[in-house]
Amino acid sequence: MADTLPNLQLPHGEWINATQARDTYPGYTPGEQIDICNLSKAQIHMHVSATEPSDDDGYIYLDARGSSKMTPVYWFRLDAGESAVWLKAVSGAGLVNIQI
Repeated sequence: MADTLPNLQLPHGEWINATQARDTYPGYTPGEQIDICNLSKAQIHMHVSATEPSDDDGYIYLDARGSSKMTPVYWFRLDAGESAVWLKAVSGAGLVNIQI
């Protein structure tokens, strides 16, 4: 089973580099595979890139918990070797869990 890191809070409307935010936690090495789970009711946009995305860039949608959609996606896996993953809560403050 993967090691679970402390949850990461996402302020509403701000891109956060989740891989950089985790650099300070023991046991995490940048570039490792990580799993991200949306624990909040906020909708979260994700963008895989070394640099902060603009609002015009594409994103991957991480659904809010408790959504009524038929096929919600709560988890996302960032493969080993990827540069970084940026997260933005778009419908209120967000909370994600990251596992290594």
